[in-house]
Amino acid sequence: MPMNENLMDKVVSLCKRRGFIFHSSEIYGGLSNTWDYGPYGVELKNNLKLELIKSVYSQKPGGYIIFDNNYYVEMSDLLDSSSADNYIISEKGTIHAIMFNEAELSSFLAKNKIKDFDNSKVDALLGKNFSTELSGSTEKPWTENSLKVRFSGDAKISWSYDKDKIISGIAGENESVIRDIEVRLRNSIESISSEIQPFWQNDFPKNPEKIKIFDSVRNTSM
Repeated sequence: MPMNENLMDKVVSLCKRRGFIFHSSEIYGGLSNTWDYGPYGVELKNNLKLELIKSVYSQKPGGYIIFDNNYYVEMSDLLDSSSADNYIISEKGTIHAIMFNEAELSSFLAKNKIKDFDNSKVDALLGKNFSTELSGSTEKPWTENSLKVRFSGDAKISWSYDKDKIISGIAGENESVIRDIEVRLRNSIESISSEIQPFWQNDFPKNPEKIKIFDSVRNTSM
């Protein structure tokens, strides 16, 4: 027992010298039998939080989005343990992340931005300044059924389309087919143009893999 107490005294002294922990009473006049983290202890705790946040983003399923700061992290101290050679500081971290289904979010934004929206399939192109703010009525809002979300920033609504269906529909066809597509998909496509190389050709390649679509709204090549 004296040996363990001596080891504990040495460990506590080392942690204090290195800035990991301090008596509460030494920091702001708290209770002398309680401890608080020093600057390095706080950094250790913050590093654990960052690892939790990284793990949430890396495990996010496809078709979902987690906005910045749309999560809550709970940290709690566990009992430390020691041996003749080691002293282990244990922390428990739990992260509660709020994920949005991209399709449902796009439809929700469209209903709020477009008068007489007909529930067509759409994509929401979110601006760099688009953000969300979460709020609740308790200290643990993730446990509430009435968690409030406030959206702000720019969002552009774009109607979805099946690129593979368009490509298969024009493969081997005359370039004039583009006008038919523009009329048929006028609710989804604002304008469409085509370029065939070499320029003297009038028909699209028969091989669909040789046809590319550039979406000027999404700024993507498919």
